[in-house]
Amino acid sequence: AGGRPRARLSQEDLEGFLEQQLRNHLGPDAGRPAARAALSAVATAARRLGVEPRHPALRVTVSRAGLAADALMGLLGATLASGRVRVVPARGKLAFRFRAGRRRLSVGGRRSGGPARGAAGAAP
Repeated sequence: AGGRPRARLSQEDLEGFLEQQLRNHLGPDAGRPAARAALSAVATAARRLGVEPRHPALRVTVSRAGLAADALMGLLGATLASGRVRVVPARGKLAFRFRAGRRRLSVGGRRSGGPARGAAGAAP
């Protein structure tokens, strides 16, 4: 109740909120690279897709199990059993593929040239 939706907060405020969520969930492991990558990816997805990180429509596939997947569960308030967080192992850099309804966004992965790629609009 009250306040602006998190997806509409400034990037700095959104990342601050998510930082606290990550620390609450992972404790000292929140500072490890895979956890930081998950935090950055979730913040990017929330901003670009315009959806709250804990909204049931937001789903993510991550290319590695372990700390990145655990961080996503804490940040999204989801479990693997819910289907909102999926692990599909893939070679290459850590990658996140987000979906919110028909909108899609990929963050990280093999290609270079910036952390986020893909259109935030409707999927083809």
